[in-house]
Amino acid sequence: MSIAIPLALNELEDMRYLLRKADIEGELQPDDERRLREYISRQKPTEAQNSDLGALILVGLFLLGLYVTLLLIENGKDPELLR
Repeated sequence: MSIAIPLALNELEDMRYLLRKADIEGELQPDDERRLREYISRQKPTEAQNSDLGALILVGLFLLGLYVTLLLIENGKDPELLR
């Protein structure tokens, strides 16, 4: 059984980068926030549109964890996906 993830691997990596950047810097530039909202809106459109940055980051972290877990399960826990 395969579950579709609405992001390409490069988009998933960009989402991870943006969440990490928000963690380190405490904020995102407007273009970065727009990209993060766009990625999250593919799975959670209401949360992406109506959330402040803190809630957006929380939803993003949840989705990122879910997507990485699904990829690891589907690919037999390939460690290459963790890089």
